Amino acid sequence: MNQSSHPLDNTNGASSNGELAYIERRTASNSISPPNEWREPYGTNASGRYAVEESGGLDLAQILGIGRRRWKWMLAVMVVCVSVSAILVWRSKPVYQSMATLELTANNKPQMDTSAVPGLEQFAGNNNSARALVTQLEIIKGPTVKDAAVANMDAAQRARLRGIGMEANQRGNTNLVDVTVRSLDPVGASDFANEICDAYVKISQQANAQNSVHAVDYVKTKALGIGDNLKKAQDELILFKKKRGVMTLSDEAAAITSSLGSKKLALEQAQTQRASLVAQLNDQQSQLSGIPESRLVPTGIQKNPVIAQLQQRITEKKIERDSLLNEYTESSVRVTAIDAEIASLKSQLDKQVKTEVTSFQPDPRRAPLVQSVAMLQSQVLSTDATINALKQQIVIAQGQVKQLPELEVEYASLMNNVDLQTGLAKQMQQTLANLEITANSQTADAVVRFKASPNYGPVAPDKRRIILTGIIMGLLSALALAMIVDALDNRIYTEDDVQRATQLPVLAQIPFIKKADQQSLYLTGESVSPLLESNRMLRANISFCATDRPVKAIIVTSSVPHEGKSSSALNLAVAAALGGERVVLIDLDLRRPTQHVLTGLPNTAGFTNIIAGQTDLETALQDTPIQNLQVLTSGPTPPNPYRMLNSHAAKSTIEAVIAMADFVVIDTPPVLGLADARLISSLVDGTLMVISAQETGRREANRAADMMVSANQEVLGAVLTKVPSSSTAYGSYTSQRYGRYFDEGQSTAEKMDESALAGKLDAAPRDRKKS
Repeated sequence: MNQSSHPLDNTNGASSNGELAYIERRTASNSISPPNEWREPYGTNASGRYAVEESGGLDLAQILGIGRRRWKWMLAVMVVCVSVSAILVWRSKPVYQSMATLELTANNKPQMDTSAVPGLEQFAGNNNSARALVTQLEIIKGPTVKDAAVANMDAAQRARLRGIGMEANQRGNTNLVDVTVRSLDPVGASDFANEICDAYVKISQQANAQNSVHAVDYVKTKALGIGDNLKKAQDELILFKKKRGVMTLSDEAAAITSSLGSKKLALEQAQTQRASLVAQLNDQQSQLSGIPESRLVPTGIQKNPVIAQLQQRITEKKIERDSLLNEYTESSVRVTAIDAEIASLKSQLDKQVKTEVTSFQPDPRRAPLVQSVAMLQSQVLSTDATINALKQQIVIAQGQVKQLPELEVEYASLMNNVDLQTGLAKQMQQTLANLEITANSQTADAVVRFKASPNYGPVAPDKRRIILTGIIMGLLSALALAMIVDALDNRIYTEDDVQRATQLPVLAQIPFIKKADQQSLYLTGESVSPLLESNRMLRANISFCATDRPVKAIIVTSSVPHEGKSSSALNLAVAAALGGERVVLIDLDLRRPTQHVLTGLPNTAGFTNIIAGQTDLETALQDTPIQNLQVLTSGPTPPNPYRMLNSHAAKSTIEAVIAMADFVVIDTPPVLGLADARLISSLVDGTLMVISAQETGRREANRAADMMVSANQEVLGAVLTKVPSSSTAYGSYTSQRYGRYFDEGQSTAEKMDESALAGKLDAAPRDRKKS
């Protein structure tokens, strides 16, 4: 471009009327407020900066943003979790299950008569069906039965007992008990289940036979004592007869003596029966005390199906744990993991509602117990009445005996004792005979109803569940790790991050351009591109910041170096110039000047030369290939940049440039660590903060914004650079809408060039013909 054709050639420096008018306007107003449409969504705080409203949590957009930024971390965690679950599935051995069924028959057998002999009830066992069932279940699951089952197996069967786990559970409200065994060998599982059942049947039969033998021995011991008493009574009677010469009693005395003996025998039997009834009554009352009178139970019940599922899973986990203990210790990772799963399942089971109740009635377990207690109490009272009556009759009979002659009284007493002991001896013999019959016919408390057979279909591990658990845990762990890493990351990524860190509005988001030759509008010119459109948007938003006067001059700065402020200043200046404005770009980064490098202009004469009086402004301003754009380079680096910028000549030069141009962009050093930017900002209409996405730290950006605002400088807003196109609304819109627009514009321009070329080619032959 020729110097004479540039619009800025007609200016007269600082002495022009435009400059004086501009200085008067700056004197009248020293601040520019952002427009109201920006104030409404953000609000302002006491410092004039925008107060960003915190949502109080993460929304879906923020979570998706974290996922896009940390997808590598998330993928790594997912791979680890899924790999661990796959390894567990691969290393887990199949578990097989077999089930045998016992029918408990203890309550169906004839019960031992304990009323004839005091203390015989201790050998009768438990006559209560509910308690007998619970007791037998515990015995089946106990070590005695397991040891007996293993002892009954041969060497080959024992070799198949790998990873054994056993459970015994009542089937509903029946007397059936399912013995479930899990093992790594299907044949071993079925063999062990059958051996458990056989061992319990054998042990219960032996226990019952042993109880019968003990009862017989107990009665025999009692019978021996009664026999001794009988012999003693008979000896005393014989001795009395020899001494007194009495051989028989009179009929009256014999009748009275016989009656007294029978009554004493009846009293002895009644007292024995009462002792047995009292023992049963105490047992029933003990059970009854465990059920409160006010307790209600549901009558209309719908069982919760989740309960059965959880119980089944707990059983499976316990069996799996037992199998692992054959290969690992209790402190191993796999066993502790199983323990954690069991604890979690039990916690879920406790939280589940076991039944859904539709109506209530008093606990049905209490009614039969109350009836049994009442019956026993009635029998005890009846026995007490019998005992009292017998005692009264005995007293009367004894009175009748005393009325007999003294010799007959003594004889009658001896005869009465003999009759009593004889009756007791007969009773013991009868009881003993009954017990021996019972002992000979004694059976087990259970019978095997269904034998177990090998089941070759494994019931564990649940491979799909393990893999699904690994995927779910991987997703949750990956998301948690991504959020932690993102929280620890100090860098700025999005527009929301900028607003939260600086409390400044984002005037534009500049997309990241991968190709180096397309990163500068100075090189691409008016070629339609997202970079050009984003800088045009930035220029438009800067214009919107004006309220009562236009924004003619701004400085472009950043918090720290290498955030792209110099290239952003150049691109903004080019975009404004392409829009028809007279633009001057001044490089006042006197410490590390770069504009002459970016534009390819010489830096022999620039701003520092003007301040030093070595050249004037018109000479130092350099034209560029971009129409309406001139650049004032920094010039040689001075020894004291701050002192030079703080000089009156520097201020006059800046004001002169502002007066002659429509828009002035000044490139300054970063804010942190240097005072140059704050010094220059007092001479312009506003400051533009450049923040580099994925590079600038939140703390640095916040501190830089605080420093600029605390100096009472007008900060127009921030521009976020190096933003991935997929992360910006502009980039998304460009890719979806403007992409076609750019292609159409490009193709239209090419078609116009081709048409013009074709026209020239067609015209050439005609011209040759004419010539």
